[in-house]
Order: sequence, then C-alpha cells, then structure tokens
Amino acid sequence: MELTIRDDFDRSRLPTLAGGPTAEQRAEVIWGPFRFNPRVEGVHQLGRAVAAFALLPGDRQRLVVEPSMRPSWYDDADGERRWRDDYRTEPIRLWAHCTAPGHKPWKLSFAVPQDGNWALGGT
Repeated sequence: MELTIRDDFDRSRLPTLAGGPTAEQRAEVIWGPFRFNPRVEGVHQLGRAVAAFALLPGDRQRLVVEPSMRPSWYDDADGERRWRDDYRTEPIRLWAHCTAPGHKPWKLSFAVPQDGNWALGGT
C-alpha cells in the first residue's frame, strides 16, 4: 500500500492569473490541514506521500503528520492565521494505492477527520 495526501479539490485546471501563483506553485502546496512529516524516512520531500508498505487485513500502520505549509503567497500579516482557519476542521484526504499478488492494482479514496475517525469513500 502507498498513501498519498489529496488536495481539498483539483486545482490543476484553474486559470493562472497575472501576478498570482503559477500552476507549478499551486501543485507544490498540500491543500489541506496536514502533511506527512518529510523528516521521516520514506516520506516524499514535500510530505505528500509515504513509501509503499505492507499491510495485512487487521494490521495498523502509524504515520507521523504535521501541519501543512501555507503557500508563499499567503504572506500578509495574517496569512498564517488565514491558512490555518481555512483548514481548521477539514479532514485529511488520502489516496490508498493498493496491490496484492494475483489482483489488479486498485485505488481507494478516504478522509480522516481531525478527531481520528475515518470513513472509506467520503469527500
């Protein structure tokens, strides 16, 4: 299984406005409350994904997360506060890329509320 943090919505097709962030800059932002801690071995440098790991039915895997980084263009006096307020109650949205011998790979989408409960499918 490989986990990837999803954004709150797909910004890849948004228009680029003069003076605003580029598509590449927007793609580097994790648009959600948390990211995987990039200082942990096997975590993508931006904290977007963790290296694949084995998970059997009933097993658990603990992962370290930290607050996501606000975009550089949230640079006014209250930029950090606005960023945190935007995601204060939003869930952590994830993709689970799964493989198993003898099966075609599959992908699950789920959201983990900040209270720690989870649900498959979801937002």
